[in-house]
Amino acid sequence: MDRLQAQLGSLMKRPMEDAATKQLAEAARARVDVLRSLLRTPAVIGDDEYERLLREVFDATSKLLKREPTNHRGPESEEGWKVAGFQATAPDREFRGGGLLGLHCLLHALEHHPATCAKLLEGPFPFAAAS
Repeated sequence: MDRLQAQLGSLMKRPMEDAATKQLAEAARARVDVLRSLLRTPAVIGDDEYERLLREVFDATSKLLKREPTNHRGPESEEGWKVAGFQATAPDREFRGGGLLGLHCLLHALEHHPATCAKLLEGPFPFAAAS
């Protein structure tokens, strides 16, 4: 017991954070703030960032599925959204819970893990539901 108290005492006397640790903690907090912001940012039809991200997801899934590229909006895109695992022929309502964060996560997976995404796109689980 005395040994444990001695160890705890020495831990309590150490500075809790050095400058590098504080800097890392601040950077981590800043990243969490960005993620929270994206989570709270709704997907709004016509918003420049939303449309850009949506187009990039559509293009990336089309490429992995070896589909001819089309516009991400309009009747020609409907089948592409369904094949990519979205529940509807237009994905706009599917990002309600996760805001733009869900779309960013989906795009990140497509860009950084294309082989895994290609397998997931084969089914049976709807790929887009992961966002």
